[in-house]
Amino acid sequence: MIGAIWQFLGRWRHALAMAAVLALTIHPAVAAAADPTCDEVRGQPAADDAENLVELTTNTKRPTFRLPLDDKSEVADTISVPRKSGGSVGRDPGDVSATVLEGLHDADGRKMDGDLRAAAAPSSSGGSVVLEGCVAEAGTFTAGTYDGVVEIFGPRIGTYSYPVSVTTKWPSWFAWLLLVAAILVGIAVAGFFMGSFSFGDIASKRRRFAARVLGVVASVAGGVLTFYGTYAVNDTWGSDAKGEISALFVAGFTAAVAGPVIARRIIKGSLAAPAEGQRVAPEQMPTGAPQG
Repeated sequence: MIGAIWQFLGRWRHALAMAAVLALTIHPAVAAAADPTCDEVRGQPAADDAENLVELTTNTKRPTFRLPLDDKSEVADTISVPRKSGGSVGRDPGDVSATVLEGLHDADGRKMDGDLRAAAAPSSSGGSVVLEGCVAEAGTFTAGTYDGVVEIFGPRIGTYSYPVSVTTKWPSWFAWLLLVAAILVGIAVAGFFMGSFSFGDIASKRRRFAARVLGVVASVAGGVLTFYGTYAVNDTWGSDAKGEISALFVAGFTAAVAGPVIARRIIKGSLAAPAEGQRVAPEQMPTGAPQG
């Protein structure tokens, strides 16, 4: 039976092992990266009668400065803002600065529960501006897309506004708790009301026990896949609280109920499949099949 399960996993076991290694190695590297602080030496804007000012333009690869907050309370990132025309933007602290022109709000005008800060500095070559964006003290159950505007200015550059967009969602622990509840309810319904964990059609007690264990494992695995297929890929999970909570619970419940069905197919398949080198009895062969 173990061999059948291992054969069922087949070529996927190497991919799963590689995914686990990547998850353990990549995540710490990302977490260790230094974040911008959004601290700057505040300079002065260009004079009203200033001429030949440097014009900035949008970064074509990032026309909107996106700050994915995920389920954290703070996030920080940088973006390069190139010149459209003119000479150097400067090279000293204070030659370029930034401020929040418009705070974060959603499409309905609701203000985000969090603090947006901005800072700017010239690049080392003076040919572009490095814009920093920081969000802090975001609410735990804040979810949605919130837009704002930051303004870049300096004595040598024309004032330039850059759009900012922050996405945030409900905490992952809430989604996990919801899935655990859904899986437990699903297993209880499948076991006590549907009888899916009885496996009465399997004669061997050891195989029935193995089928029950495999059914629970399959139910839990289905719940985990549900998490990564719904919550993890949705940057604003929780913005439609009723719909997304019910959808996640139903998906987890369905995965849990399907667990014993998957286990039965695996176990029954291992019973039906003859072992390698085992001779099939003539009476078990299909009619018309050659008998050797």
